[in-house]
This record gives sequence, structure tokens and C-alpha cells, in this order.
Amino acid sequence: MYSIRFSSLLVLLVVSACSIGTDPSRGELDNVGLSWQDGLGCLFGCDANGTIALGAAARFGVEDHEREPDLSVASPDGSALVTYDAGTGTVVVTALEAGEVVVEFLRDGGVYDRFRWPAAPIADLELRQALVLPVGASGVHGMTVRSAGGTTLRGRGALESSVDPAFSEIFDGGVNPTPDLGSAIADAFTGSNHEQVWFQAHAPGEGTIVVDADGGARFEIPVVVVADADIDAIELDVDVFDSDGAREARVVAAARSAGRELVEAPCTWSFSDGAPVGSALDRSASASLRGTGTHEVTCTIGTTTATARVAL
Repeated sequence: MYSIRFSSLLVLLVVSACSIGTDPSRGELDNVGLSWQDGLGCLFGCDANGTIALGAAARFGVEDHEREPDLSVASPDGSALVTYDAGTGTVVVTALEAGEVVVEFLRDGGVYDRFRWPAAPIADLELRQALVLPVGASGVHGMTVRSAGGTTLRGRGALESSVDPAFSEIFDGGVNPTPDLGSAIADAFTGSNHEQVWFQAHAPGEGTIVVDADGGARFEIPVVVVADADIDAIELDVDVFDSDGAREARVVAAARSAGRELVEAPCTWSFSDGAPVGSALDRSASASLRGTGTHEVTCTIGTTTATARVAL
């Protein structure tokens, strides 16, 4: 769990994913509407505008696809690999060439509509937060990919990665893991289908994930795994709110080691006597209280502690 209030994180990710509340994009012949399929970020509507990363698969949804049962799709110039699931109305477009991707919707033996997207190689990769991990941490971490001109690119699958076997005792990691429950949840809450790096930290040390992109760019992602004893600062953020007629507080921890913020704060939680504990899992970055009164909440990692006073 990242060291930021969940409510703020959700708002940030939803807002940043795409233009909230926009209408689907219409094709050149104005017969088909398309929108990005981008998790929670598009709950209120998205258009289909954007630039697709070379080699990446971008997912779109056909507006009112139930009313268009006889559609098929193709890339007339071979600029993309295209698939269409008529049952879900999902179009997956994989950019095979830099420049322009052309996709046509076919019906009754003719062109029913046409869409075009720019496509560009990945030239820049930015992690949401540096991979400074506590021992035992695991999860996925969103990345933003950009073109040489700084344009944010869409799609997944354009990156391959490797880890030096010498680092296997320190961590495992890479991009585009086989989908599981954890990565599915992460996909939903990043609000986009950009690339992601996954990690599993085993022991203190340092290493590198090497990432290669379609188009030839290579990136190195440094990974630092920190022992609990090397965590030297903890900050607690308290959010108090009303929930189902009761007062509730969420306490979230952020941890640092030598000035570097960890992606997780593996706290052992403790509370003043009588505190109405809602949840407090060991080696979790958050705890909650639900009830009334003023209480103290303490996070301990190794020999470092931080205490927050919570007034419900």
C-alpha cells in the first residue's frame, strides 16, 4: 500500500487517467463511437484520442456495441494488428509501425467507419515513485511512457525486461507480469493501461531491472531493498471522516531511509488503551480507528517509531 491517503490517491488517479466526462470519439464516417477502456479513470466517459506506443496494445470500447452486431475490424495498410470482440465491444489495436495507425470498421462488405491514431516509439519512461523497497514488499508500480517529443503514449506490451540472476536473492521484478488478482486491482486503480513494473523484495541490497522498448530504447530501473533497521524516519498522515453514522480515522504511514521514500511502510501498529481499532495488520502501511474519543496510534519499524494523536 502506498503512503498516501486512499481517497486522495483515488481522486488523483481518476483525474489523471483521461478527460473525465468526455464523449466517445466519432469515426471519419460518423457511424462508430470509440472510447478508451481505462479502468476507473473512464467511469464517467472518455474519448479515444491519444498516441499509441509502438508495439503496444491499446484497448477501446465501441459505443452501443449491442446495436452493431455485424461489425468486423481490419487495418487496411497493415499498420496495426487489430482484434474485435463483438460480445464485449472491445477493440484491441497493436501499433506495428511508427507514424499513423489506420483501423477500419467493416459492415455489409464495405467500410462502415475509419479511425486514425498517431503511433510513436517509447523514448522516455517515468516511474510514479522510485523503487526503494522494504524487505518483503511485493506489488506493481505504474509507469508513464512518452515519445521523444514528450507526448504521453497509450497501450501496454511494448516493453520487455530482464533482471540479472545475481540479484535474485535481493528481488524479483519486471514489466507486464502474468495477470493475477494483484495486478488486476492495480490496473483498475491506476485508471490507465500504461505499462507497469512488478517487484518482490527478498533481502537488503541493490540491483537493476533492464527494460527494452520496441523501437530500440533501453532503460535501467534501479531497485534498492532496505532492511527495517535502516529505516530512519516515519511520517503519519491522519484522515478523520464520517462513515455510516460513525467517526472513522485512517492513519497512513510513509517511511524513509537515508532521505529516500519507500514505496511501502511496513509498520507494526500499537494503540493507546481503549482505542477502538478498526484494522491494523502488521507490516501494513495503514491502520484505522472507528468510534469516539482521542487516542494515540504508533507505527514501529525496526527501532524507529512515530506516533499520531487521533481525535474522533
